[in-house]
Amino acid sequence: MRHILTLFIITLFVCRGISVSAESGEKSTAEKRFSRELAVIDYFNNYRKVPGERSSRYLLKKLLNELKKRGQVFNLESPSIFNPEYKSKRELYKRIYIPVGSHCFSEKMYRGMADYVKSGGLLITNCAMVYVDVNGDGEVGKNDKLSLLSETLVTGIRGRQGGKVNQLKSIVKCPLTTGLEDKKWQSIANYVYVRKYIKASNAKVLALCQEVDKTGASLSAPKPFLSFRHEGHGACVFIAGKMSPAAFKTKLISQLFDNLFNNKTLNWLCLQK
Repeated sequence: MRHILTLFIITLFVCRGISVSAESGEKSTAEKRFSRELAVIDYFNNYRKVPGERSSRYLLKKLLNELKKRGQVFNLESPSIFNPEYKSKRELYKRIYIPVGSHCFSEKMYRGMADYVKSGGLLITNCAMVYVDVNGDGEVGKNDKLSLLSETLVTGIRGRQGGKVNQLKSIVKCPLTTGLEDKKWQSIANYVYVRKYIKASNAKVLALCQEVDKTGASLSAPKPFLSFRHEGHGACVFIAGKMSPAAFKTKLISQLFDNLFNNKTLNWLCLQK
């Protein structure tokens, strides 16, 4: 009888220990949420047959060098992080950056981006993301279709054609526009290539851009350059510039790029506590 009682007590403590371990494990997982600073999506890690892949890979390499020079701590992640089964993994990151060249994702991935934002993440992108990978096969092919998913679920910006600009104007004073003079057109030393966005359908525009000739005459109508879209506890920030090496040599663009990863911006747009 004594042996049975002893065995019962030991079993009780073991079970309690397992319970405590499970609870502490859950607590540990909860504590890790939004504990990492930044993930950069390596689009080519998942997708193949990408138009303009060589130039986009070059821009990605230069972008990563810029982040390192600015002391940004980041991890490279596959686009698959936006799939439903990786929800916990993507929510380890305070910010996720989708760089130029990443224009086609599966419908599940677009919905995963929206879910990340709703959960409190800061999604940053400077690419059009205008196609849906219909087959979900990781290849940009003839069956993929133009879609409004990015506009309606993620960026709130519509448009896809290329162009160039040499002037910026901040229209909202906030952490994202630090370094720009308020409501005044400012010249960029080098041309910055952007998308000719038709409109901001569901996004708050913070800065405009346009191209002017040597006389100062406008060659294009002002269009959104920097904007954000709130959803749930987080936000998606969109910047139209391609972030090429020439762009980083421009003081204004370089400042805006730093603003994207500033804690003031994160605290202004997201609730991650």
